[in-house]
Amino acid sequence: MIYKETLMINNLEVIVLNEVLILCTDWAENYWEIDKVAPYPKSSIDQISHLKYARMIPGIGMYIKGKKRDISFISPCFIVVEKIEENQKGEPQFQFHFLKKIENMSSAQLIAKIGKHGLFFSLPKEEILGVLNKIGIKAPSEWKILFEEETQPSWQRWIGEYFLDILKTVSIQEYEDKIAEMFKALGFEVKQMGYRKYGEYPDGIILYSSDFSIVYDCKNCSNYFLDANDKRAMIKYIQDAKEELRKNLKLKGFTSQ
Repeated sequence: MIYKETLMINNLEVIVLNEVLILCTDWAENYWEIDKVAPYPKSSIDQISHLKYARMIPGIGMYIKGKKRDISFISPCFIVVEKIEENQKGEPQFQFHFLKKIENMSSAQLIAKIGKHGLFFSLPKEEILGVLNKIGIKAPSEWKILFEEETQPSWQRWIGEYFLDILKTVSIQEYEDKIAEMFKALGFEVKQMGYRKYGEYPDGIILYSSDFSIVYDCKNCSNYFLDANDKRAMIKYIQDAKEELRKNLKLKGFTSQ
């Protein structure tokens, strides 16, 4: 069951997340107190697949009894799950941020109060908040605020499963093709260039109207920084596109500024 609501505000679909994500581990005694990516090998994301593209999910990090050690006596932690990903094997990985330990209670005690077990699972916020209130635990404000309305859903929600291949390791050519297809799917006319056209050209131009276009260039890398060379190239691409627009308008009997 998916514990969320969908509202319409100013013609925008608003996702109101009503779930808490519970993550459990027996790997280390301070595991949830250090920001990191928590991998779950030999597991499937199926049971929480509806949260896959959510961001900033309120969570609780629990310590449990495993095959090699029992650390369920350690206090659980309030955490924020910043994003959920899958590795090449389809195994879930949770990037999280530590907020605060839940003092004066062990993980085993809180799990017993919740009444559900597993390496990771989600529960409705009313159920978790009800348990916390009953035992006198006050959630931090920066954790509770995450239940407020998300008026700008993450871009992954808009583009659909087909285009999410751009998040995987693909070639430059495949990346440029996917970006062009994405703009076309949104209803734009796209003039794709890049690797398809020899010479110094942008990866594509979105032909929005007779007197307005959008020049774009794709960078299939992380932590990209616009250096001087790329900046000069982009300026040239825009100037060339402007000149082409002027020529087209002149041929049609219009003038442009």
